[in-house]
Amino acid sequence: MASTLSRWLRTLDPDRLARLLALRPEALTKPVPRHLGELAGRLQGRFGVAEAFQSVPLPALQALETMHAYGCRTRAELAELLGEDGLDDALTTLADRALAWEYDGQLAVAGEVAAGIGYPLRLGPGAAELLTQRTVADLRGIAAELGQSGPPLKKNLIGALATFYGDAERIRALAGRAPAETREVLDALAWHGPLLSDPTGGYGGSAGSRHHGPQAWAVRHGLLVPDGWHQLVMPREVALALRGPDWRPPFDPWPPSPDTRPAAADAVAREAAAAAGALVDQINALLAAGPIARLKAGGVGTREQRRLARLIGVDEAAVRLAIELAAAAGLLASTPDEVLPTEAYDDWSAAEPPERLPPLLVAWYRLPAAPWQDGAALARDPVGRLMPDLRSQLLAAVAAVPPGQGVADESYLTTAVCWAAPVLAGAFEEPGEFIGPLWREAARLGLVAHGCLTPLGRALVALDADALGQAARALLDAATGTAIFQADLTAVVPGVPSATLARLLDSAADRESRGTASTWRFTAGSVRRALDAGRSAPELLDALRAAATGGTLPQPLEYLLTDVARRHGQLRVRTVGCVLHAADPAILAELLASRALARLRLRELAPTVLSSAASRKDTLVALRSAGYAPVGEDASGEPLVERVDRRRAVAPARQRTVRRASARELADPAELAKVLLEAPQPAESSSARAAGGTRQGSVTVVDFGRPADAGDTLAAVQSRATGLDEDEQRLLAHAIDTGGAVRIGYVDGDGRSTVRVIEEIELIGTAIEAWCRLREDERMFMLNRIEAVAPA
Repeated sequence: MASTLSRWLRTLDPDRLARLLALRPEALTKPVPRHLGELAGRLQGRFGVAEAFQSVPLPALQALETMHAYGCRTRAELAELLGEDGLDDALTTLADRALAWEYDGQLAVAGEVAAGIGYPLRLGPGAAELLTQRTVADLRGIAAELGQSGPPLKKNLIGALATFYGDAERIRALAGRAPAETREVLDALAWHGPLLSDPTGGYGGSAGSRHHGPQAWAVRHGLLVPDGWHQLVMPREVALALRGPDWRPPFDPWPPSPDTRPAAADAVAREAAAAAGALVDQINALLAAGPIARLKAGGVGTREQRRLARLIGVDEAAVRLAIELAAAAGLLASTPDEVLPTEAYDDWSAAEPPERLPPLLVAWYRLPAAPWQDGAALARDPVGRLMPDLRSQLLAAVAAVPPGQGVADESYLTTAVCWAAPVLAGAFEEPGEFIGPLWREAARLGLVAHGCLTPLGRALVALDADALGQAARALLDAATGTAIFQADLTAVVPGVPSATLARLLDSAADRESRGTASTWRFTAGSVRRALDAGRSAPELLDALRAAATGGTLPQPLEYLLTDVARRHGQLRVRTVGCVLHAADPAILAELLASRALARLRLRELAPTVLSSAASRKDTLVALRSAGYAPVGEDASGEPLVERVDRRRAVAPARQRTVRRASARELADPAELAKVLLEAPQPAESSSARAAGGTRQGSVTVVDFGRPADAGDTLAAVQSRATGLDEDEQRLLAHAIDTGGAVRIGYVDGDGRSTVRVIEEIELIGTAIEAWCRLREDERMFMLNRIEAVAPA
């Protein structure tokens, strides 16, 4: 198949080949392929084919299934079944992904595609293929039931029976004579088959002798065939006959059209700006709130989510989304006991809002999680791995809506995604249960509004970093560095406060609201908190005046600050057990008489000194709760400054065996296409055929450069797998870096040669560890014993 593919690739012009390479990015990972034979091998890789298969739209999938089910070898045969309308577009879509192509008048399909389709159009294998697995006695029994003469040789028996199955009218007539219960089973399997559970197994005896119930008659007459795995299979010819002469394979060449409504650009921009600004503010508040408790099993539990939701004023789903986005953007990381901000958070929080937003949007686009689902945040589940592709398809479906219009009915989104990516949508029992929440998530991020993509959403779909930054700057204002201080002891900041202003107000006031305008309220306790942290009263007043619009503070606020500062520090607490002292004996007398402080068991040691039975920390808490403003001292009598520790987690290294390459690791499709079309095609060698593939000769190619990790892998393989030629070493190194599958010729420790197909390969010193398809287990292979490598 690879040789057929490589010959077809040579017929392409540079633009067409560049388009194919762009749609199959695994072919661009370095070391890049050096000729079309090597490229063909990569394009047949299991993981690349599976990923390309995810993006195939419905008409292309229907064409593939029809080709596979009917064995179509030419476009004319396919057109006779599906019609001409839209067929060329479907075949072009498949060819652009190297999943199917037409060469020399013949259609060809990638081998891994056939394995992925399973039972196309709900049709089973052909009768001849199924009957080959049965014994001669079984075949003679079926022939006798059908009134056919039984030739002595098995192959002749199968040929005679295949002739019978080729007559649809005779099959319908036979099924019409079946008992009513059997007829119901046959009708159901014809449309929804082809498999039926067969607990009896059906081994031994004449055909159908070990079967009971409605299926027994069908097995005896060959309308159902045991597959040897406790299942009965309906042959393809039987199902097609029972579907009737007028049935044709489904083909839906055109995408669904949405019901739309007008969406004014200014209204879309306003809603997007409000959502995006709120997102940035919520994530900043979450990260500034301090350590997040972590479950022993990993992730952030529902109790901690509820605490954070109350703290920042959002629902628990918004908290999960904020945690996931912050972690995916590298702003948050887990430690063994808790979840903490990383060093990257400090730079992020100091940036302007338009610079803070794009990393969060990109993180959402690639997020392998479904945060709207109840449960622990940062806890991965299998369905989460499908979310990046589902997000991409959702936004692409909305991007198809005409400019100035928005989707009027949300159900269109599910229909559109199911048409654009039926394989992906088929992974969910009810795709709408995931697409709806993703749509609402996108609205929370400012990517969609009024049923259409916002400028942010369009830039994200295009994966254009410059456009995304421009859209963010157009929607979000720069951070506000001033606040409006009011006589009711509140401060209001329209828009997003700067990091410096937010830290100042958070240190001296309590935040009451967030959103398009944030509000803080000053109290005696909040001002005392700022003074406890080491600010002097004059410093605090100067900082607040500098942040005030107009440079002045309301008189009530100045009075509050002055009064708290006057009382602050009059009472001192020093560690002994501990001791309290004050210059004014009246204050200590007041403490001794206070019932609220009775639990401290205060005792007078001198007119200006009291002792406390509690620790300094607990004594300070009790005094502040009673309305006093004490200051702690160290053993030398120096005031203690109470600052919150700045704790940061280390962002985890990305560990992976199977990975998607980053953009910097990919060659340019247009440049690589020109090089490949100019490169000579090497001849096949005998040593590669020993591995069941093609060994390619050496050619000269432009060096596109390699990232360090890809280069290290190739260098390690070249130095240790000395029995391979250069192309085989490159193929093996590529499989290690991308997780692809290869076929190897291997000599074990006893000198026995074997051929294995391996995948998910990891380089470990002088050996590789990989999943062996033959053994269905992890196996270790020494590099110096691998004698040949070929595409799987």
